[in-house]
Amino acid sequence: MTDTARRATIPPAEAKHRSLVPFFVLVSVLAIPFWVAAAMVDVTDRTPIGLPLSALMFVCPVIAAGILTYRHGGRPELVRLLKRVVDYFDERRGWYLFAIVVTPAIALMSYGVAWLMGLVHYSKLPTPLAAVPVVFLAFLLAAAFEELGWAGYATDPLRRRFGVLGAGLILGAFWGAWHLLPLIQAHHGPLWIMGWFVGTLGLRTIVVWLFYKTGKSVLSAMLIHAMANVCAAAIPDYTMTHSVLISGVLTAIVAAAVTLRARSHRRG
Repeated sequence: MTDTARRATIPPAEAKHRSLVPFFVLVSVLAIPFWVAAAMVDVTDRTPIGLPLSALMFVCPVIAAGILTYRHGGRPELVRLLKRVVDYFDERRGWYLFAIVVTPAIALMSYGVAWLMGLVHYSKLPTPLAAVPVVFLAFLLAAAFEELGWAGYATDPLRRRFGVLGAGLILGAFWGAWHLLPLIQAHHGPLWIMGWFVGTLGLRTIVVWLFYKTGKSVLSAMLIHAMANVCAAAIPDYTMTHSVLISGVLTAIVAAAVTLRARSHRRG
């Protein structure tokens, strides 16, 4: 991608200092119909990894970001936001590979730890290998809707005020809280949700760090987000409580490592 095209994917400077309170409020309000629908109709026994109907709220972040972007910048800024879904920068391609492999690596380590502890035994794959590419594309599409909001709209203003770690923790905390009711609707217990929440804080911190390593590429955030969901769908016993707890701890460790690495580079 040329420098001119690359700059075209980045919002104007004044947009980076916008308040995100309206965005968070709008994302929450838009999710209410999905929460209500899931409370009325339980489909968890008929969906991949037991997803509730409220999982369809993945469309809310891009809708909220689109509304607010159009309000403040009109159609040109809205088009600019949507185009960021394909903002691949060739000179950063190594970091895109990292985005693809980091969550599977954490998932496999989690499975290995659980196996060594005698908590899991090899069982049939929850998703046939032939179906994994289709599952990946479905999750990548869902991640595009979410990450145009989380990464494309909200990350830069948060990072400018609170740094990479602060942005990751704030956005991760909201991301986790936003999913709380759907997790309950998916019949997960408190311990499972606690492990998932710790992992979510860590994962979002990694996503924010990677977002800047790839030149503010929304695509990189989409890839890591989608692969995290693919792992849940494709690795045996990965959604069991003990696996979620182990994965949460390992994700937090990786997040701490990349944060320390970023800080040491700044000092250097």
